[in-house]
Amino acid sequence: MSHRYSVCIPTDCIWSCENLEQITNKVYQIAKTLTLFNVQECVILETKRPSKSNKIHPPKDNKLSDSMLISSLLQYFITPSYLRKIVFKSKFHNYFHYASKLPKLTVLPYMRQNDENIKVFREGVSIPMKRPVNGKKVNKQTKYICVGKEKPIELKSQLVPNNVRVTVNIKENKVVSPYDAYGTENVGINASYGYGVRIAHSFNEIFTEMVVPYEQSCWVECGDYYKVKENEQLSTLANLRDGNILIIFGQWNRLQDSLIKDEEIVSVSQFMDGQWALPKVIPTGHLTVEDACMVALTSLSINS
Repeated sequence: MSHRYSVCIPTDCIWSCENLEQITNKVYQIAKTLTLFNVQECVILETKRPSKSNKIHPPKDNKLSDSMLISSLLQYFITPSYLRKIVFKSKFHNYFHYASKLPKLTVLPYMRQNDENIKVFREGVSIPMKRPVNGKKVNKQTKYICVGKEKPIELKSQLVPNNVRVTVNIKENKVVSPYDAYGTENVGINASYGYGVRIAHSFNEIFTEMVVPYEQSCWVECGDYYKVKENEQLSTLANLRDGNILIIFGQWNRLQDSLIKDEEIVSVSQFMDGQWALPKVIPTGHLTVEDACMVALTSLSINS
């Protein structure tokens, strides 16, 4: 059977954290799990924070929402260390203080430098060419790629848009598709490196803004101390169909609160094919989101 997994993580997964360091460690655990199981997409669902709850941010200005903070950290962890200062604006660097001290995620495709076929490829960011002497505007395209070396690579016969991330064949000095460099099984949504990340401002947006269609979607109960209403209970899935599978983590009532309802849409259960039950030795719903990710993806892989 052939499966590619996408996951949906609610922003309330960080509400129990008391500082940025705790948030960073929690998101790092999620990122590590996503890369271990080759998850292709992570959707960050904005759940409604209680009015009495305090947001945690390191700087007093440029405050990030919970969803932007989680999204930024997830993307930071899959960005090569030599590109981080280029990819992320300096005003946001305070948010990555603890993230920069954590170990690299070694299963990312560009980290596999023991593979002779991958050694010739390196991740880079295109940088603008020098301003022309006559004072004209900077070209929108460039032949220079920063790959973390002393000097940027100069492409032989290509021009690429400024400030985009690319994969470069450093032997031939040319930009290549990440699919050609790492294989289709190691590349996420929209040719992203590792996993793609997007934010859903409501439960509905998980599906209305999806990049690829999901063959099935299932819910994994975690951090949920409330019983699901009888008419909303989902059947337990025994197996999965081939294709793209979406796994939604979180508390039922908070998922329900994030749903935009109308005459036809009244429950999040209408979007799901069933529930994926975790092993019986685990108390139902009492796992944190980051622990549930690891357990659920492990059990899904075993049963696939």
